[in-house]
Amino acid sequence: MEISLKTNLLFLVHLSPREIKERFLFLMDKFACSSKGMEVILAEDALLAELNEKFLQCVGPTNVLSFPAEREDYLGELVISIPAVVRESFLYAQEPEEHFWRLAIHGFLHLLGFEHGEEMYLLTEELVQEINA
Repeated sequence: MEISLKTNLLFLVHLSPREIKERFLFLMDKFACSSKGMEVILAEDALLAELNEKFLQCVGPTNVLSFPAEREDYLGELVISIPAVVRESFLYAQEPEEHFWRLAIHGFLHLLGFEHGEEMYLLTEELVQEINA
């Protein structure tokens, strides 16, 4: 299992690369996919806007994008906008670290094949509480 983490923006959310990798490993263990790899890219809005337009034909940045893999040994790529985490945490009156994990878990569940809906929403909230405990 390998988690590749790419960023230079962690100082904005007060998380360490080790902490992020450990929590993703926890999630992967929980869903019995710890033998697979994944990539987590923490980026600026510009990259998410580019990917959002290229793959979803939506203009402008978004907060998180998931790109599930077609290989059995690889979950896929997760791209999170750190500026969006900071903006939205202020907007929703949440700690940036908590909101980061809400978005990260949401995207991770998409990598596992979950679609938007009540089940995904409830599972996201349950996992946010568990991972931040």
